[in-house]
Amino acid sequence: MTAKYSRWWATLADYARMALKDLKLGGVLRKLREDAGLTQKEVAQRAGVRREYINMLEQDMKCPSIEVFCRWCLAVGIRPSAVMRQIEQVNPEMTPKNRKNIG
Repeated sequence: MTAKYSRWWATLADYARMALKDLKLGGVLRKLREDAGLTQKEVAQRAGVRREYINMLEQDMKCPSIEVFCRWCLAVGIRPSAVMRQIEQVNPEMTPKNRKNIG
């Protein structure tokens, strides 16, 4: 990858991390986990990740891949679509009705 494209890619990645952190995903994950009566350790074991990683997700220090997100949902016993509805409740600007056209 040339320097020109690597700089562009780094900027895009930084933007994606900022945008995902702004979604307050960590708080939603924490609330749903606690509502399910599970500890971080239990979710980590079920999802096949480290407890520290679950902690970083809940503090919005990390953003899960789609695969880890789906494994987290399976571990907690909730559908990914239900998590997305919770995120939309916390971030009303993300609902299709309120979202601005992209592009």
